[in-house]
Parts: sequence; structure tokens; C-alpha cells
Amino acid sequence: MSIKKTGLSILYALIISLGSVGAIPVSASQLSLETEAVGTGTSVEFSQIPAEKEEVELSLSYGYQNTAKPRRLLPVRMTVKNNRSTALSGRVELYMIESSDMVYCYEYPVSVEASGEQKISGNISIGENVGELLAVLKNDSGATLREETVRLNIDSSGPALFIGIISDDPTSLNFMSGVSLNNTALKARTLFLNADELPTTEEGLDQLDVIVISNYNVNLLDDEVISVIW
Repeated sequence: MSIKKTGLSILYALIISLGSVGAIPVSASQLSLETEAVGTGTSVEFSQIPAEKEEVELSLSYGYQNTAKPRRLLPVRMTVKNNRSTALSGRVELYMIESSDMVYCYEYPVSVEASGEQKISGNISIGENVGELLAVLKNDSGATLREETVRLNIDSSGPALFIGIISDDPTSLNFMSGVSLNNTALKARTLFLNADELPTTEEGLDQLDVIVISNYNVNLLDDEVISVIW
């Protein structure tokens, strides 16, 4: 990827084109699950967790403003809360349902002190047919403690140019949303970024095609984040 620096002051505006990384993390492993035919398709069954279990909590979110673009690396964020009086050790298995009879699994180690929490983040590669993500929290013995499912919000209205905006006044740039580029079917879509939660790796920005920094003091950003944006 090649990025050219412009003569504009970065304190006022910065527009950077981002290329597609397109790599699958080495921690991903393809799983083969037992399936049962239903009509013309198949179904994949996962164990259900009793709703009364509240000693541990699991939450899952993805992308920017929970929006996903296929054929890109997708940032995922999970939080494990341990409300017990003893430490929790195990793993989170994140299943990406790629088709009706096959899934991919990413594993993340978990170690949470009593009455503590652990935040987990990563980047997963998603294809055109991914409909949802399933996160399963297991202890060291392999017993399932909690699970969380989210359906991916993939824009099917047509090709879109994702513009990430960092600004103290992001609404002033709303005019960019929905704009057709060069009279084509490609339309711009704006996504407001929280400057305090920007990724520290290039892969974490792969969902975005352009980043616009306007009306924001970039001196407030960590050097690592600035380096990743460049």
C-alpha cells in the first residue's frame, strides 16, 4: 500500500485512501460440523445456554456503528465479565457462519479475576455469505458458560464507499453520506469514529475506504494510532 502525504495541515483535514488487506488470521481454523437436512438446505445446531446463568456475562459488537462490508477484515470486540468470587479461565470461540454447512472458528484465551472483566478484540475475514457471528464462552474444561449471537448488518443497497470521520463536529460532514461518485452506482456512506477507540493496527481499518479528519486536534491521538492512519 502506498500513501502520499499532502501539503495540507493535518490539524485541519486529512484524507487517506486505505487498501484492502484481505488476509485471513492464522488463528482461524475451518471446522466441519454435523448437519441435518431441512428441506433443500441444512442447519447447524449449537448448544443452548440456560437464561438463568448470570455469574458471567458476554457481549459482542463489530465494525464501526455495527456495519460490515464483505470481503474485508472486520473488527470484532468482546467483553467478558466475571461476577463470581473466583477467577475465570478459558476461551471465547467466535464462530463465523459462512454457509449452511460450514463455519470458521477463531479462538481467544480468557483469564479474568474475580469480579473483573476482560476486553477482547480481533479482526476476522468475512465473505459475501456471512450472516451472523456466534461467540461462545467456555471454561478450561470445555463447558459452555455463555453465548452471544449478532446478525451482521451488511448493506445490500449497492456498492458503497465507507468514509470514516474523526471530528469534534461530525454532523457538519453529513453531506457526504449518500453522494454518488462520478455518476456511478457507488455511493458514499459516512461512519463516525470514536477517537478514543481507534485501532492500533492497519487491519483494524480495513473496513474503511477513506478517513477524513476535520475540526479535530490530532495531537490528542496516540502516536501509534497516527502511524497506523498514515
